[in-house]
Amino acid sequence: MPKMQYQERNDLTLITCQVGLLPLLYWVQYKCSRDGRDFLVTKGYRGKDEQNKEHAEGDSKVQWPYSFHNHGAAIDIVPVMFGMPWKLRWGAGRRFQRIADIFKECGFEWGGDWRFVDKPHFQYTQGKTINDFVNGYSINKEEYINRIDGSIDIEETKLEKALHRAKWNSKRRARIKDELAYLSEVKAKVLQ
Repeated sequence: MPKMQYQERNDLTLITCQVGLLPLLYWVQYKCSRDGRDFLVTKGYRGKDEQNKEHAEGDSKVQWPYSFHNHGAAIDIVPVMFGMPWKLRWGAGRRFQRIADIFKECGFEWGGDWRFVDKPHFQYTQGKTINDFVNGYSINKEEYINRIDGSIDIEETKLEKALHRAKWNSKRRARIKDELAYLSEVKAKVLQ
């Protein structure tokens, strides 16, 4: 399992989000990568001028500060199609759905489920309203970090068992070692 094609670029966009949300975003990115569901994060935090410009151009339904992007609690993504060359696919409905399944499994709301469909959009609100965020609410990672840590431990155990079973297959062992190294990177980011 390779890292995502745009892993480093994604990480630069993800760090614009709330600190409390970062561990969950890193975990979702890992899970999607593990399942071959590559994506590019196109937007994280959106400032006042950018938000009002997006609204004026009709690309957002709300003005500052009434988007979850304005509070670092939302991202936009586009699926990446595999092959040569790598391609971004805004119209990839089934690929969006498969990625959304992982995000929703981790507690995100998906714009593809809304009455006014916004497939690239994912937000994490912990059940709070936009007014809560406008009034200073910050995402509390303590509510989910133990679950992620437990999931990482389970994944590590599975990979270590697979490594042991593949003792005579050097290619498979190398691939599993790469996966363990990637998982170790994700764990370090999640638990920092």
